[in-house]
Amino acid sequence: MNVRNEEWVFSDMVPQDLPELAAMVAARVRRQRRAVPILQTGYESPEAVAPLLENLMRGGGVCVARQNGRLAGFLGGWTIRRFLGDRNGVFVPEYGFGTDSCEPERQIEVFRKLYGNRIDVWRAGGWLHHAVITYEVETKLRDFLFYGGFGGVVMDAVRPAVAMRLPVPAGIRIREVKREDAAAMEAWRLLHDEHRVYMESAPVYLPPSDPIRMEDVVDWIGQPSHFAWIAEDVTGVAFAYLQLEPETDGTSMLVHDARNLAVTGAFTRSHVRGNGVATLLLDAALMRAQELGMVSVSVDFETRNTPALNFWTRHF
Repeated sequence: MNVRNEEWVFSDMVPQDLPELAAMVAARVRRQRRAVPILQTGYESPEAVAPLLENLMRGGGVCVARQNGRLAGFLGGWTIRRFLGDRNGVFVPEYGFGTDSCEPERQIEVFRKLYGNRIDVWRAGGWLHHAVITYEVETKLRDFLFYGGFGGVVMDAVRPAVAMRLPVPAGIRIREVKREDAAAMEAWRLLHDEHRVYMESAPVYLPPSDPIRMEDVVDWIGQPSHFAWIAEDVTGVAFAYLQLEPETDGTSMLVHDARNLAVTGAFTRSHVRGNGVATLLLDAALMRAQELGMVSVSVDFETRNTPALNFWTRHF
């Protein structure tokens, strides 16, 4: 049923809307790629966006806004149980919002209208936590969301796959983890599990998860293009790790590219943070990506994790 609000009309998306709405998402992508050219190129085309949006229409639900009879924008998201805590929520992916103009004031105006329409629907269904992906160039939209109560949860970042080739100081060893190296595998597993506990504690508070088992890391390292490194002192005590793989769930579609490798785990024990160890591990990952002919390396991290925020935004 259509809901009228002054000159605005809101309705469920129908297949006939798909080409125009996909073009709105493609315009957002083109704007972001102008700022960061190494991002994945495919989604600049409405034809590439259309399957994602069609899937969202059928599985998540999309609300379309018309102003004076013309399409002004849309908002849709995936409903997720126990999202960002114990409550159910809605996740609006980057292809879940678009407007007839990428001008910041217009984006904010249309989002305000659409969110005002959707919020009562989502709350009535028990979907109480809401998350929206924005691009780096959409600073005014992001500020609007931030001051409207959204805050920050996760940030994706990308950089060229160009190594720094830093000298490794005496007393530190950067050691690649190999499946047949039992000592390195166990050191990596222990650090991985410390990382899990750290992420479940203040200030990040990720939901509790099972301890990391040896079979978990053996299975992971055995997969194609999965790499891990540890940093250790002269006595062989490991105090940091970093791992790299082709793709990770939940990140921007603009880094889902065969020419990209993703950092999917990194942790440094508190007593050695700030000594450049994490940078050395990152450099090892960049060297491997460059050797393999990758164009970029990406990472995603929780913005509540202050040490991670400081580190990744310095290098990406």
